[in-house]
Amino acid sequence: MLGSFLEVGLTGQPVAEAFEFCCSVGFQPVGAGDILEHPYAVVSDGDVCLGLHEWEREGPVLTFVRPDLSDYVRALRRQRIELEFAHLATDEFNELGFRDPNGQLVILLEARTFSPGSWLDHDRSVCGRFLEFSVATRSLAQCQDFWEPLGLEVVEQSENPHRWMRLRGRGLTVGFHESTAFVSGLTFAADDVVARIAYMKAKGIELKAGSPLRAAPDESATLTQIPVTKQIEMVQQVVEVVEVDARLPSRLQRPFALIRGVERVTEAPKEPGHGKVRFPISVVDRWIIDIRCTHSVTPPVARPQVAVKQRGHRRVVAEEPVES
Repeated sequence: MLGSFLEVGLTGQPVAEAFEFCCSVGFQPVGAGDILEHPYAVVSDGDVCLGLHEWEREGPVLTFVRPDLSDYVRALRRQRIELEFAHLATDEFNELGFRDPNGQLVILLEARTFSPGSWLDHDRSVCGRFLEFSVATRSLAQCQDFWEPLGLEVVEQSENPHRWMRLRGRGLTVGFHESTAFVSGLTFAADDVVARIAYMKAKGIELKAGSPLRAAPDESATLTQIPVTKQIEMVQQVVEVVEVDARLPSRLQRPFALIRGVERVTEAPKEPGHGKVRFPISVVDRWIIDIRCTHSVTPPVARPQVAVKQRGHRRVVAEEPVES
């Protein structure tokens, strides 16, 4: 009923700094359109897309795409879902928002705001593989009653280290945890967490040992340098093995900055680059090394096809040259 999952929306001010930070931990840029009025960028790790927005909304936000959105409002109201806002006029980009029982904001859009990105086999994410979007709750039953009619279903649950339930559907995996030890954030599963933590610390990224989602502190870590998402968890579990590429440090040697309210940490570039790098949403005046930017290439204009009227043919006799 929700449509298809699009992104986890985060508040990044300015967007350029949020963009650089996400790229520094292995996310790749995705070309964004110009539908939204505010500055906006998108990154992806192949499993989940992060939308970086310069807006006043509190993040993170779960965003879905639902065609014919104005016709879907009645179905939401039948589910007794109260809309927080709705922009459904015929002369504007349609969107609406509502909250789940935990206060988690959900936004529905009438169309995508970016094209699906590509993730190559040699790309690596320092955080690991996206596991779930984690939400703290007081009642798993309320979460299940709210989300199942919207198209998500329970795929896993446990009582260790606390009662939790994982739901999946519409392209998104959400984990609800009966715990007050954390706020909503992204959770990744990774092998060799110790090596990943050491790499991030060498890059100047602050991490905290342990995670609210794991009982053993040495098996997980919390990335605390992103105030807009509050936390990103790396949880060591039996999952698909993702080895850290030996070339990873060289691929990520670039200046990076934190998203909001945190002192910026930068690296001195070995060689100066271009003074301006143009993103789809902003112009950044600073040195940037090894950053993958999407360049738009204008296709060649096709030669106009002019219809030629066919006429009858006749023999043409060449005249003899006249001698002067």
